[in-house]
Amino acid sequence: MGNASANVVAVTVFTKVLIYAYYGGRAECHVRRWPVPVVPVDLTSEYPSVDALLGIWDALTAASLSIEGATDDIRALLGNVNLEDLFRPACWKQFNFYAQIVPNGDALPVRSVYDDKSGTCNIGLNTLHWKQPMWVAGPDLIAIVLLSDRVPHIQEAFRIVPNGKQRGLRSTKLRGGYRDRSQKGRFLHPSHRISQGE
Repeated sequence: MGNASANVVAVTVFTKVLIYAYYGGRAECHVRRWPVPVVPVDLTSEYPSVDALLGIWDALTAASLSIEGATDDIRALLGNVNLEDLFRPACWKQFNFYAQIVPNGDALPVRSVYDDKSGTCNIGLNTLHWKQPMWVAGPDLIAIVLLSDRVPHIQEAFRIVPNGKQRGLRSTKLRGGYRDRSQKGRFLHPSHRISQGE
């Protein structure tokens, strides 16, 4: 009984960290209530490419996930990362982590209202000073290091470790054209090229 409640607390804290550290883009609709041709799947843009490079598909298809403390590893990684590492796909799986920092002039994504007329929140890369610790995703911390040439103090860091694969996974078609045929079980790999009828 004690283990079950401890697991619930761990999952709840873990989920809050992931939500807090997520700074995804937003979508807008400029043409409403008018039939227009659309293609709802964008398989060659930044999100799928970064997901593939970071190994997110392994976590999405895992039978279970565990959390591995990685504070010392992340401090070392951030102390040595350079621009050339971003051009080596093999390096990217190391960037899949979350770390807690106290922002002290670091360039971080900040969700705020930037235009008084719109009243809509957007995300901007801003110099942030804040007295409270905050969780930041690995790629955003890599950007801090490369943009400022300094490493923020990492209070704590962890990695998500996928364990096994879910049963019953099968290939699927998107838009009737793309079927995942990867022998490595990845939905999309940065080297895949998509064409109609493939």
